[in-house]
Amino acid sequence: MKRHLLIIAYSISLILLIACCNREQSESTMNLHELDSLSGIYNSPFNKYGVSYGSVDIKYKSGRTFYFDIKTGHIDGCTGILNGEFILDSNLVGVYQTRNGANIRLEFNNHSLKIVEQEDCQEHGMRCWFDGEYILNIE
Repeated sequence: MKRHLLIIAYSISLILLIACCNREQSESTMNLHELDSLSGIYNSPFNKYGVSYGSVDIKYKSGRTFYFDIKTGHIDGCTGILNGEFILDSNLVGVYQTRNGANIRLEFNNHSLKIVEQEDCQEHGMRCWFDGEYILNIE
């Protein structure tokens, strides 16, 4: 009798484990589609003084990893270019660490991207910052 109860308990545990794993797998697949939808070109319009412009190309790679390519320009002729990879967390925030250890945050929200860089980023020319709001170009 004890052996039959043990087998029944084991079978129920196995069924619950399978149900749990299948649910997590389908949620994960759904998230991948949502993650892929973040890919695209995000543009920053001229700032309120009309002196700088920026564009960010985001490409979904795999899992929660993305590739980015940022280009900025300033009316005085300087340009800033940076590319690399970041891993997106569950809050739709990715962090890229520069060569000198500074962080650049990429925050996604409703077809927009906010980039926040530390002061010591040193990945661009003077006054050619990456900070700002970028809007997804929807064609």
